[in-house]
Amino acid sequence: MFLLLLLLTTLLLTLSLLLLPPLLLPSTSTLSRLSQTTTKYLLHSPHPLLQICYIALLTFSIAIFLYNIPIAPLPIHHKIAIPIMIAYTYYTFYTACVAHPGRVTHANMKQMVEEMEYDFLLFRPRICKTCKTLK
Repeated sequence: MFLLLLLLTTLLLTLSLLLLPPLLLPSTSTLSRLSQTTTKYLLHSPHPLLQICYIALLTFSIAIFLYNIPIAPLPIHHKIAIPIMIAYTYYTFYTACVAHPGRVTHANMKQMVEEMEYDFLLFRPRICKTCKTLK
């Protein structure tokens, strides 16, 4: 049903763009600027779009899970553990969202290097070409 709705929407949008007079369509520079602005917003600025998508996906998945499991034949430890795990999932997501990610500067570089050791698999001591600090 969803795919049919998506296909119908795409078809109607395509037809409306084909039937619009050329004067109503934005210029190439406007589309380019809009594309650059959208890309900059989505990829290079903090925004809640991914968080909203994650919460929606998580809530939808939990709703499907709870709708499809039979509650009566479950053992008592499952009846207790399921709500705890669901609450813990939302709690950890909230904690990750409100925690400050931190910022590595020249002033705290030595402290950060001491706290986070190199694994020499993915991370090796190197100098950043841009800011000239230890990676």
